[in-house]
Amino acid sequence: MNKFLLVTILFCNSLIAQDFKITKVQVKDSFKATIPDSERLNENARFADTLKDNRSQDYEFLDFEIDPKYSTKLLKPAKIKSEKIDRLYKNYVGLATGYRSGFSSKYSYNSGRSKDFVYSIFFNSLKSRYKINNNQAGKSLTQFNLFVKKILKNKNSLNMQVNYERKRAISYGHTVLLEESDLTNRFSYFDVNVLYNGDFTFLNSKIKHNSRLFFSDLNELSENNLSINSNFISKFKNIPISLDFEFDNYFNYNSAQKKPYETTEQEHFLNLLPRAQFQKNNFDFDVGLVLDYSSIDGIDLFPVIISSKEIIKKTLSIEFGIENEKKRNTYKSLSDENPFVHSLGTNQKTFFRDTTLNLYTTKLKHIFLKLKTKLSNYDQYITRVSYGSVENLHYFENNFRSEYNRFLVHYIDVMQFHFHTSYERKINSFSNLIFDLSYFSWNEKEISHKPNLYFSSSLPINLRNKIICEPIISFIGSQNSFLNQSYTMGSRAYLNLKMTYNYNNRLSSILLLNNILNEKKEIWRGYNDIGFSGAISFNYIF
Repeated sequence: MNKFLLVTILFCNSLIAQDFKITKVQVKDSFKATIPDSERLNENARFADTLKDNRSQDYEFLDFEIDPKYSTKLLKPAKIKSEKIDRLYKNYVGLATGYRSGFSSKYSYNSGRSKDFVYSIFFNSLKSRYKINNNQAGKSLTQFNLFVKKILKNKNSLNMQVNYERKRAISYGHTVLLEESDLTNRFSYFDVNVLYNGDFTFLNSKIKHNSRLFFSDLNELSENNLSINSNFISKFKNIPISLDFEFDNYFNYNSAQKKPYETTEQEHFLNLLPRAQFQKNNFDFDVGLVLDYSSIDGIDLFPVIISSKEIIKKTLSIEFGIENEKKRNTYKSLSDENPFVHSLGTNQKTFFRDTTLNLYTTKLKHIFLKLKTKLSNYDQYITRVSYGSVENLHYFENNFRSEYNRFLVHYIDVMQFHFHTSYERKINSFSNLIFDLSYFSWNEKEISHKPNLYFSSSLPINLRNKIICEPIISFIGSQNSFLNQSYTMGSRAYLNLKMTYNYNNRLSSILLLNNILNEKKEIWRGYNDIGFSGAISFNYIF
């Protein structure tokens, strides 16, 4: 066996070596192959870190004083990424037409967003013609507005507004045949309004103030008003004090159309109102003294006392006091209320026995009580009751002495009771209920064209700002005319509907339905309502 193993090993070696030469091998029986014993290594493995740097470190200490006045830098507040600002479109165009509503067009342009300077312009035109009781009726309106605002370096602001308005109304409540030009009231009105807001320091006190310069003209120098007023607000010993100053100059009948026997009337007004605000016995007080001076009526002094208190926090508050109000009656204010007012000396032709209007100042001195109740986050109720004297309460009466039916203005001194209440309720996320009611009572009964009851209610419904529907119900009480004989005009009820459809944020359409009940009662003596009317408009911004 050993011999065979030896032969096999030698044979394999020869194959590996790839040497195929013939080699003779002599085998002896006395040879014995052996393998020597191996010795075991008993040495253990050792770890040596050749990167270790054994060095010693010497430290030196610095000797110095720390500045006790050192203050750390303030941390900057974290910046919150602002929401994306909605795109602001500069142009707006609106066109409307309909039944008994004529045709109207609107256009506006604004300068866009700016930190210190903005401006805008607005234009509106309306024309309509229709017949009432076989008489030609209609109206027209042209408006232009320019607004400019500049923020100054000291953060004060300067505003300027220029307005132009031209109104035209045909007096259709006549019974005689006259030319249309003789029956048309035309009122062209222009005004400039400059307002300055700012503050300054006087005697170590900071004073806020706003000042206003106003000039107006009606029918080419027929009636003018120049007004200057300022309001100053400061604190004295932590008590807010203020001073209101106003000067008005009115020019009347400065038209070349006036008759020779008519005189130009001019009246100056000066008003001063110093007032202070303080707290006493948990009541807030606003106390002042009104000084009125008129070049015709002289000096008038009257106190102003207003007190308020929150009885139930965020739920019920009360306010009461004594107030003094005044309003100058002008051709502008009277024509806005009654477009058929007689305006001799301005733009109307002169007829036999024509007369002019008397223009007086209406003065109201009254005591009042006001309650404001917030029943919940969805309900709010406000009630106000007042009683006092009214000097020169104006009312209209027909001018039957002329060949056509227009209105003259009369004045009367009365005691007046006024009750006003309003209520607003949020029904749900898309609808509200709103109503408003006013009631008047006077100690004099023969006051023409003065309804004593006004009521209105609306239920706006907003469906995701896509469709907005607003039905409105209103009621006006009966009124009388006491010229020649007592004449009663019945109460009137109206149902109007406004529907808005927003196709997107740039294109919308509005449908107006007025006087759906087709009410045709008299609004003024001899002037019936036109009845149902409607209009549809299309609006586009770009």
